[in-house]
Amino acid sequence: MKKEIWIKGLSVLIVLIVLAVISGIGTGIPIKRGLSIEEARERLENSNTYICEQIATTGPGWLIYKEEEEKQGVILEGKLPIDEINKNSFFYSAHNKFLIIGEKIGVRIVDEDGNIENYYGDEVEAEVNWENIERYECYDIFLVEDWDIITPIQRGSIFGMVASDEYLSIFDYI
Repeated sequence: MKKEIWIKGLSVLIVLIVLAVISGIGTGIPIKRGLSIEEARERLENSNTYICEQIATTGPGWLIYKEEEEKQGVILEGKLPIDEINKNSFFYSAHNKFLIIGEKIGVRIVDEDGNIENYYGDEVEAEVNWENIERYECYDIFLVEDWDIITPIQRGSIFGMVASDEYLSIFDYI
């Protein structure tokens, strides 16, 4: 008899959880609304605003661009989206786009031996002899002041099947 009541109680609990998730209660409290692509395009008119995407490479971890420009691999520093949101929900496979506000503050040079040197501000002009340097790769370094996520928001976890693609919720941050 006790086992039967326990099974019925567990069944009711599972049904309630499924109904809560389907109805949207389980998707979390909205924290940050995503920008539509139209809103992002309007903001791109500012000179220090860019679209960026995280990539999985042996080089820079981000691509940055304006809509009409070619995508360029960059190093991002400062207030990074991936540092603030839950990394378990947002894998590389999620392919989200972010609108960042920031500026170029330096360059990273990787020489043919794999040595990495970062040069910032006045160092770039004063210390880098661009004609004589044997560089293998060179990337701009950007300082991110602020960011927004562009909709539709993708998640690389099971939570993505029930979460809204219009906003980041409390579960995206914990």
